[in-house]
Amino acid sequence: MHRSFREVIELLDSQGKLVRLTNSVNPKYEMAALMKTLEDESKAFIFENVQNSNYKAVGGLFTSMGRYGLIFNEDGSEDFTYEQAGQKVMSGIANPIPYKTIEEGHVTERILKGNDIDLTKLPAPTFFELDTGPFLTAAVGIFKKPNGEINVGFYRCLIIDKENLLINASGLSDLRKAYAWHKENNKEMRVAMVLGAPPALLMAAASKSPDEISELDVAGGINGEAIEVIAGPDSGLPIPADCEMAFETIVDLDNMVENTLGEFGAQYGTEHAPMCKVTSMLQRNDAMFYTLMAGRAKE
Repeated sequence: MHRSFREVIELLDSQGKLVRLTNSVNPKYEMAALMKTLEDESKAFIFENVQNSNYKAVGGLFTSMGRYGLIFNEDGSEDFTYEQAGQKVMSGIANPIPYKTIEEGHVTERILKGNDIDLTKLPAPTFFELDTGPFLTAAVGIFKKPNGEINVGFYRCLIIDKENLLINASGLSDLRKAYAWHKENNKEMRVAMVLGAPPALLMAAASKSPDEISELDVAGGINGEAIEVIAGPDSGLPIPADCEMAFETIVDLDNMVENTLGEFGAQYGTEHAPMCKVTSMLQRNDAMFYTLMAGRAKE
């Protein structure tokens, strides 16, 4: 058995472990301060009224290892360990199940193009004083590696304006290698950023899979059934059909921009990332924005 992203939220709500914040919240600093407090108390949360946004922001879902039990335990108990998580991922790698493409899903309920795309309306927090701006911290990036395999990993993104964001790839990541290969070979690079992906895919994306196995297929192995995807209308990339929202982008590898986010060990991390233009925004009718507190990881 396994629960979807939405089902985990509903379960936490039914257990009284989901804090609903109905007051108006400023996404600049105030939201992050509240997120930090809530996550320190292991509370999941929904911001229902973020200034200048019509989206609800949800977070704190998997801030403790026990929470992963909510994905897999029939009784909805938070009974889960690092060892069990590791076993789930190893089992998914050993027995991957190829993802399955379907015609439509929740994420195709609304497809925005052109002037309808406005990233500045997302309830993305600006976390710390020296941050460059609002960041997506819980999005997974989906792209094709040079070997043709689909890769999924966590990559932080800075919102620049209505239709542009930076997608950061750290030094050793598969995305950094893919950026380099596409630039050297003068090939067009596309990345789909996904928020509210299936929980098993979040687990697979945070782990290291062998080069020849896609994290999408590892996630299928973790769940015991294929992850259903739709083909992105612009990129053709596989996008989880029941995720909250996704952004298809074209990457401009000739336009690298410096950006800073407060991160691990109370340091600020500055990186250079390419400017990425969003060509389509796919979302559920009632899409929620998924966010994670930036900064030091909890032990």
